[in-house]
Amino acid sequence: MAQIRPGGAILTPWGNAYDNGALARLTVDEHGAAHGPFVDNTVAFMWLRAQRAVRPTPPTEPADAAESTTTLHPDAVAWHDYDAKFAVGLRLPDVSVRFSDADDGSDDFTFWAFSGPSWARVDVTDGASTYQVRRHGPRALWSEIEAAYRWWEEIGRPATGRFGLAITPDRQYIYLDSPDNLVRSDHREG
Repeated sequence: MAQIRPGGAILTPWGNAYDNGALARLTVDEHGAAHGPFVDNTVAFMWLRAQRAVRPTPPTEPADAAESTTTLHPDAVAWHDYDAKFAVGLRLPDVSVRFSDADDGSDDFTFWAFSGPSWARVDVTDGASTYQVRRHGPRALWSEIEAAYRWWEEIGRPATGRFGLAITPDRQYIYLDSPDNLVRSDHREG
């Protein structure tokens, strides 16, 4: 930002462990800060190896994994709706996700979420409406993903372009519609 005069623009990729597909357009102000909207959420840039989120190998499931079910299909929060994926990632920036296809040629797959020692898996069987959830560790990651998705729905399912990025000399933060409407991360240590 120090290289851009007031009124100048910065177009930059932005992402986190959950979602690496946004592009922000920032305008620098006279105080050395910049803010602006996310203008696209369908792009992805290759991060340097040192910047990449760790994508752990799915673990061997321990006998003490907690079990539950969900009716929220993982596609809704990870693949089919870019706006939902972006919003969930805002609330859970430290959670990384991946999927594993079934080895039998079907459309079945397993969705995985990871953060530190915690993981969750959702087993998807094609045509089902309820899915098996297993989790391990101090965080209930799938429950956190569901809560972030519900938050996005409750605030009106805003498109990515309604969110913005603000950078000041002291901090960086995400906002909704206006730089004074901060979006809070739901990241919890534990």
